Amino acid sequence: MTQTSEQLGKTAGKDTKAQKATYPSIVGMEKSRQIAAALTAKAFASLRVFKGRATALEALAEFLLKRQK
Repeated sequence: MTQTSEQLGKTAGKDTKAQKATYPSIVGMEKSRQIAAALTAKAFASLRVFKGRATALEALAEFLLKRQK
C-alpha cells in the first residue's frame, strides 16, 4: 500500500485488486503499524529469559518490523 512496484518486486496494488485480506486492508495502516509494534515488543519481552543469548531472534524481530518489502 505504500511502496512502488519496483520496491515491492511485484505489481503495486495487486493485493488490493485481488481483495486479499491483509492487516492494512482490514484495520488500516496506522492500526497495522501499532499491532506490529506491540507484537514486536511482546517478542522482545519473551526473549528476555535468554539473557542476551537470543540476539539473532531479536534481530529478526526488528528486521520484520522495519522491513520495506
